[in-house]
Amino acid sequence: MIEKKKENEERQEEIVLLAGGTGGHVFPAQILAEAFESRGIKTLFMTDQRGRVYLKKEASFKVHVLEMTSGSFFKRLWGTLKNVRRLLKLFKQKKPKIVIGFGGYPSAPGALAALFLRIPLCLHEQNSVLGRVNRLFLPFSKILFLTFPKTHKIPIFLIRSLSIKKKVVGPLVRSEIQHVERRAPYLSQKGTTSGKLQMLVLGGSQGSLSLTEGILKGLAHVCPKIRAKLFITFQSPEIERERVQEELHRLGISHEVASFFTNMERRLSKAHLMVARAGSSTVGESLASARPAIFVPLPSAMDDHQTRNATFITTGGGGWMIPQNDMFSEKSAQLIEYLFENPKELQKASLNLSKMYAAGALEKILESVDVLLKGRHKETDFLT
Repeated sequence: MIEKKKENEERQEEIVLLAGGTGGHVFPAQILAEAFESRGIKTLFMTDQRGRVYLKKEASFKVHVLEMTSGSFFKRLWGTLKNVRRLLKLFKQKKPKIVIGFGGYPSAPGALAALFLRIPLCLHEQNSVLGRVNRLFLPFSKILFLTFPKTHKIPIFLIRSLSIKKKVVGPLVRSEIQHVERRAPYLSQKGTTSGKLQMLVLGGSQGSLSLTEGILKGLAHVCPKIRAKLFITFQSPEIERERVQEELHRLGISHEVASFFTNMERRLSKAHLMVARAGSSTVGESLASARPAIFVPLPSAMDDHQTRNATFITTGGGGWMIPQNDMFSEKSAQLIEYLFENPKELQKASLNLSKMYAAGALEKILESVDVLLKGRHKETDFLT
C-alpha cells in the first residue's frame, strides 16, 4: 500500500492522470490526484479547458490544460496529433512511471503518447458502459479499473487474450461524502422533527436546464397538502435560479436554492430523497451515503450510459428511475406522493444501497498502482 512520504524523503515518481471535459471524468480523477499528492507522489493532471473549471483553482497537484481543436473530423485529428507531439516532448522531460486515463476525448493524446514511449497505461471507467476512448486504448492497457460489477461493452475475449487485469473497485467518492452517516434519516408518517420531507435536487454538469424544467413541472402536479410538507434544497443553473425560487414559492414549497453549495455533505446528510441525473459521481454519492434517489438519465448521454447506471441502482432496490419526458407529467408527482405516504420505502431503499456499496475504491487503486511503481507485478498476475 502506498504510504505517505516523510518530509525529508525524496518524492516518488510522477504519475500522469488524463481526464475528459465533464465532471464525471474529472471528479474521480481529482480524488485520486489528491490522494497521490498527500502521499508525496508527484502528479500531473491533464484535461481540457472544460475540465479545468471542475478543478479547484489552487489544486495541490500540477494541471496541464490541453488545447483541443473543434470542427471537422480532420481538424480534430490534426489537433490531436499536435497534442501528441507536444506530450511526447513533455513526457520525455517528466519521465512519468504510470499514466492513468479516465476517459473522454481529451485523454486520447496523453494515452497515445504513453503508448509511443512504452509507459504503462491504466484505465478507469466511471460508468456502467465502457467509454469509447477507454475502449480504444483497452488493448494496450495494464489494468482496467471498474466502478460497477457489470460493465457493458467490454470485449472479454480481448481482456483474456491480452492478459489485461480487470478490477472492480467501486465508486471513487470524496472523503466528505464518505463521512455522511450511511443511513437516511427516518421519516415517520408525521414527518421529521421539522415536519418536512427533505429533498435534494441536483442538476448535474450536463442537461441541467431540461432537468430543472421537468422537476418544476412535476412538482406542480403534486397534491398541495403534500407540497406544503416538502423542503427542497435545489441546485439550479445560475440563469434559472431566480425563476426556480419564484416557482417554488408559488407552489408553496419551502426551499433553499443556489447555483452551487459549498457544504454539500451537510445537505446530503439531511436529505431523505435525491432527484438527479444518473452520472457516475451522483450515483456514487448515492451509494456511499445510502441516500435513495429518483434518477432522471440524460437522454443524450453517450451509449445511454446514465440509464445503465440508474438501472444498477433500481435493480438492487436502491432508488427509482423516471425518463426525462415523464418528469413533466403526473408520473413523477405520483412517485413523490407515494414515497411521502410510504416512508418505509425510503428506509428500505437506503438499506439496499448500504448492501450494494463497494467501499475502499481509493485504497484498491492505490494498492494496484503501488505494485506497478515497485515493479513487483508479473505478466501472469494480469490474467482474469
